Parts: sequence; C-alpha cells; structure tokens
Amino acid sequence: MQNTFARAIAAAILLSAPAVGAQGIMYSPGTTRYRVSSESKSSQTMQGQTQEATTSSDQFITVTVNSKSRDTLQYVITLDSGSAKSSNPMIPIPDINKLRGFKYVGTMSRLGKRYGGMGSDTTTDGSKDLALGFERFFLAIPQGAKAGVTWTDSNSTKVNRSGIDILAETKSNYQLVGDTMIAGQKAWKIARTSNVTTTGNGVSQGQVITLESVGKIAGSVYITSAGLYLSSYSSQDQVGKVTVPAMSLDIPQTVSITTKAEILK
Repeated sequence: MQNTFARAIAAAILLSAPAVGAQGIMYSPGTTRYRVSSESKSSQTMQGQTQEATTSSDQFITVTVNSKSRDTLQYVITLDSGSAKSSNPMIPIPDINKLRGFKYVGTMSRLGKRYGGMGSDTTTDGSKDLALGFERFFLAIPQGAKAGVTWTDSNSTKVNRSGIDILAETKSNYQLVGDTMIAGQKAWKIARTSNVTTTGNGVSQGQVITLESVGKIAGSVYITSAGLYLSSYSSQDQVGKVTVPAMSLDIPQTVSITTKAEILK
C-alpha cells in the first residue's frame, strides 16, 4: 500500500535555517549531511493465511542550498549511499546502489514553499519514489512562526505500482510547540499529525484490483536556537484492504512505519 523507501526520505522535512525570532523560521544557504532510517512492519491475510514482513532502509544524503535570488533558494539533494532489506523475499526492494549519486534539484521560497524541481533519473527502479521524497524534503513554514503557532497543509500524490494507479491524499496539522534540549543543545520543536487516505485501481497480472486504506502519522522535528535541524521522528499506522472482484477476494492489510532522521557531523 505504501512505499517505505519513499516515505523514509519524505520524513526528513527540515534543514538549516535562521533562528526562530521576529522573522520566524527561514531557510538559508549551506551544506548538510543526514542519515535517514526507516523500519516498516506489514501484515496481510489472504484465504485464512496471515503473512507478515519487516523491511528496513538507511539512506545517507547531502543537501546543498544556494541563493538563487533575494527570495528564492535552489536546493540540491544527493543520495550518497544506502541499503535496504526485507524479511520477505516476495517484497520488491529497490537496489539503492543503482541510485547512488541521484540528485534532485528544486527551487523554493525561503519559507519552504516549493516552486518546482526535477530528478536526475526517471527510469531506474525506485528513482521516481526517491524524487518524490526529495521534492518534499522541506516543510513550508508560515511567515513569522513562533512558539504556539499552528498551521495546516495538504498534498496529494499519484503513482503507478505494477499497473495500479494509486492516489494518496495527506492532510497535516503542525504546531511550533516551544523550546527544549536535544543532545545538550537548545532546540525548537515542531509537532506534526496527519491523516492519510489512499485509493487505487487497475489491472495487475491480468486481474482487476482495487485498494483503499486510511492512516495516521504523528511526529516531531527539532531545530536548534541557531536554526540548525538536529533530528526528526515519525510513526505511521495504515489500515486497509486490497480487493480482487473477479475472485470475490478481500485482502486486509496493515502497515506500521517508523522513521527518523539525524544530522551527521
């Protein structure tokens, strides 16, 4: 139902930025490296048999932000290396080594509003998912954000998986909670909660298939008082089913994903 590899990257959502103050949070030029790790536990039941699987991945990325104009930044996100594994050999895992060196080049405002971008590869298995995750690396932040401020965001994603057209719609709520201490450094905490709805239909292996799921995401991001992103964590639970009408078959599925990102020194 969900692609763990893409969501692992998508979960690292903030970069270096100026301090929270009268001007709020704004992104600034710089180069930073991150490790993004994810673990997914899935379960599905078909004809009385339950199959469970655990998949995990690690990605090491470099993010470079440059000033393109007074109000516009250009960002380049590069996959340096990574690895992925699954306890179930039936679950396809992209060969991350084939994507090493992949770059996503995009533009945005200093508040993180995206203007556009493109990946360096569109054909290698996993490249489109990686581009989608990199595209949404940054969180759009309201002007003058300070402790207590809340805001909302929504987005939709259309992808094709093995002949199945899938639409995922996400509605998120954010709050700049306040300051705390992380690894001995003063940091600001941004909390996130999201509702995710996924639907899909198409033909796979000669069978008409539909799918639907609903889920929730809870997470947080920590930035130092100087505006440097330190770490993030998110937890997602998704429940749904895949239906094969010709066989009168419903396949219940559940997925739980935890993702964290941390700066590399």
